[in-house]
Amino acid sequence: MNGFAKKSSQFSFICKICEKETLKKTGKSDIYCENLYSHLLSDTHKKNTKQEEEQDYEQLKKLINDHLSNKKKKKKDEKGLSEKINEENEEVKVYLNFVAFLLKERLSYVQVERIGKYLQNLI
Repeated sequence: MNGFAKKSSQFSFICKICEKETLKKTGKSDIYCENLYSHLLSDTHKKNTKQEEEQDYEQLKKLINDHLSNKKKKKKDEKGLSEKINEENEEVKVYLNFVAFLLKERLSYVQVERIGKYLQNLI
């Protein structure tokens, strides 16, 4: 499957294997680069792949699926991390609002510190 894609422009490519069918379907032979994976995993590309390149195609398909699943996992991990950071930020906000309340009540810094230490021991 060496050299099945040819650069058409900065943002598109031409699949040498599926060029005619792509032209029939879309009216143009080039495909946007952002659609590369979906095209390679499509039935059209699989159907047009030569029999002797079938094993190479399956290897490529496995690599793409692995890459996409890793990308999804990484995105999920990042989302979990951002949620955790948001929760921690919310806790800090609540704590700072509580300290501000204590200072408004004209408690001394020493009293506020002792109350803070007491609350930390409760948690």
